Amino acid sequence: MADERERAIERLQKKAAFRTHAIIYLAVNTGLVVIWAISDSGDGFWPIWSIGGWGIGLALHGFSAYRAPSGGITEEQIQQEIERGR
Repeated sequence: MADERERAIERLQKKAAFRTHAIIYLAVNTGLVVIWAISDSGDGFWPIWSIGGWGIGLALHGFSAYRAPSGGITEEQIQQEIERGR
């Protein structure tokens, strides 16, 4: 039982980490697009390199985590993960 609990907690932590990763991705890339828009450098849409490259990594992270919980890790979520793992 303790081993199942540890695996469930680990899966929930991976899902929470993915959510944080996605929020940071959106914030940073939004900032880069804003910088591009106000700089008018004429070099083309250079933020695409960050959006695309990092987006691939984010997608892979999402596939490995599946989805993130909506809040902190609760005992109910842990029990649900244990049941899914059986």
